[in-house]
Amino acid sequence: MPAPTTRTHAFIRWLQLKRYQYEVTFPLYMFTPAEKFIFREKTDSLLFLFLSMIVWAATTYLPQHVATMIGRAWFYYAGEERWGAGGGGGEGLKDRG
Repeated sequence: MPAPTTRTHAFIRWLQLKRYQYEVTFPLYMFTPAEKFIFREKTDSLLFLFLSMIVWAATTYLPQHVATMIGRAWFYYAGEERWGAGGGGGEGLKDRG
């Protein structure tokens, strides 16, 4: 098992490599420091906005979606509504006689 300093050093080298790949993939290595700052601010703000929207949507809609999927899975497994009858449909098809 490698020593913690070796792991830390390897992680720092990996981060440096990723930063280098990022700068070479986009034309950042040709920019002046001011242009790099402006480009990174725009990129970082768009990334933050995108991730914020994903987190907001997941916290807003995911719990209800998971509850619906659990209810449907229970219906397929047991053949009845999990949390009692209500709005599941099919009540109008029962025999009235």
